[in-house]
Amino acid sequence: MKSLILLLTLTLQCLPASAQKVVVADLWKPANATSTDLSPRQASFGAALIQKSDKSMYSIEISVGTPGQPQSLQLDTGSRRMWIPAKGSSICSGSLIDCSSLGSFDSSKSSTFDSTGQTDTISYADGTSVTGESFYDTVRIGGQSVKRQIQVLGKQGSGVGEGVLGVGFPASAPTLNHNLAAQGIIESNKYSLWLNDLDAASGTIIFGGIDTAKFVPPLVRVPVVGGTDQPTVRLSRISTIKNGRSTVQSPSGFSENAILDTGTTLTVLPKALVDNIIEAMGARYYPNSDADPGITIIPCSQKSKDISTSFRFAGPTINVDISQLVLESLGTLNGVEMCQFGLFASDGSYPTTLGATFLRSAYVLYDVDNNRIGLAQTIVNAAATARLVALSEDGSVDGVVA
Repeated sequence: MKSLILLLTLTLQCLPASAQKVVVADLWKPANATSTDLSPRQASFGAALIQKSDKSMYSIEISVGTPGQPQSLQLDTGSRRMWIPAKGSSICSGSLIDCSSLGSFDSSKSSTFDSTGQTDTISYADGTSVTGESFYDTVRIGGQSVKRQIQVLGKQGSGVGEGVLGVGFPASAPTLNHNLAAQGIIESNKYSLWLNDLDAASGTIIFGGIDTAKFVPPLVRVPVVGGTDQPTVRLSRISTIKNGRSTVQSPSGFSENAILDTGTTLTVLPKALVDNIIEAMGARYYPNSDADPGITIIPCSQKSKDISTSFRFAGPTINVDISQLVLESLGTLNGVEMCQFGLFASDGSYPTTLGATFLRSAYVLYDVDNNRIGLAQTIVNAAATARLVALSEDGSVDGVVA
């Protein structure tokens, strides 16, 4: 799937019984990723996100069927379909997916399996795809059971590396988060994401609510733009801040639609804008801007400098410290240790996408009910004690959610 993906492996935890309908999960994250190509009701509950050791993706752990068969899936806010690999299929028997560790599904062993009798293909923007049988079955997540969740049993694929749990915006086939709300497990089709910082061991996803201990209020909601098939918001300015001095790097009149996508590891911006940012932050292209303009590198020592990048939207502003953009060491170049930099320069082939290198600095509420996105500055390494607030259909909370 998208090569610049950050797979959220959620090891699901049931929280103590609460008056609120929320589903909460802790997120565990891998080490820095080196990725040089793009792929891109009253209660709430959360699930644990486990990051791969190479920090290339986050995955979520669920079970499918009766009895449940464990699956590790990529949690993807940028897509809206769910699929799992079929046991014994070419996806598992070839080199695409390590089904022995990530899981696969044997439909003959589930008493609640209900095939639609139709073949379905799911395609992604990076050219990867999977084909298989669409079916309904029970999905268990965070101690909760969702009945008759529509999904695809993947049997053939191209470029995919794991199954996917798409939790994106409205689609013809109801998403898992849609059914959590429709079946009364949570009050509204909303979920919030806290990835914590690059080096943290864990973060959280909450279905149906927010954790007010994890962000600086208010959480400002802005409209989704450019249609309803992607969590896309309007980006109006980007600045760099160095030693307390701010410099606007985006051109006058700048306005760019940007996708908020956990399925993309890096942050993808137009090349002309990346040109300005990397110069200001001490990064560079490798090997050069003509041969491969998308890849950016930076001296690893820059990670400790007093530099940040500011992303302004229609209301909120999110600051991303350089420490969140300096990724894994790539070795030495002319005697200087170089790291991968968290920006990817697009020549127009890829849409502007705010991937994990941005999302770790933002607390994001995906308000699917109202087609809005809530943004606030995250509190990294926040106190372990959660302050959960379940969100109704409106989702407003005085002084907290605007």
